[in-house]
Amino acid sequence: MMSNRGLATGLFRAWGIMWAVTALVAVPQFVNSVLRNPYGSEQVGMRQYALSASAISLGCEVVIAIFLIAKAGWLAEIVFPVEEQAGFSLGRNDLQAVLFSAIGLYFLIIGLRAIVGGAASMWTRPRGTVSNDYLWQKVPEQLVVGIVEAAAGAFVFFGKGRRTGLAGLYQKFFGLRGPPDE
Repeated sequence: MMSNRGLATGLFRAWGIMWAVTALVAVPQFVNSVLRNPYGSEQVGMRQYALSASAISLGCEVVIAIFLIAKAGWLAEIVFPVEEQAGFSLGRNDLQAVLFSAIGLYFLIIGLRAIVGGAASMWTRPRGTVSNDYLWQKVPEQLVVGIVEAAAGAFVFFGKGRRTGLAGLYQKFFGLRGPPDE
């Protein structure tokens, strides 16, 4: 059986991994914005704003991920000052299945949200007007990010039999070693 504090620690670390993956998915988009210069030389202010907003967002995601992963035990102590055995029987494999399912479902949902939003924007955008084309410049890369998120989420959520590599990494990272059904 697992303690209440151990369960909370695992959940905080899982949430930190979700933030880290979100930041990892945002890195190519940020690099693309830096390299591609979508605003051109005539819109320097807009380019600086977009890059700084993207950098701040990415930086915050990284800081939150590091904090949640590094301080998971401390946060669990705040939530559960007294460590007790959890009042239910939840083995390592059960906890792993729940956490992977939650993470997979999260990325599947946000990926589908980005795909639907990007497709709707591409479908309904006005054609032939050059003055407001800049509004739709990021939509294709948002579509790609949505497809990658949805595919990764679907792989984790539905790929129960193919998780041996992910499960091993998860067990090593979270320290959930021991007998198969603890």
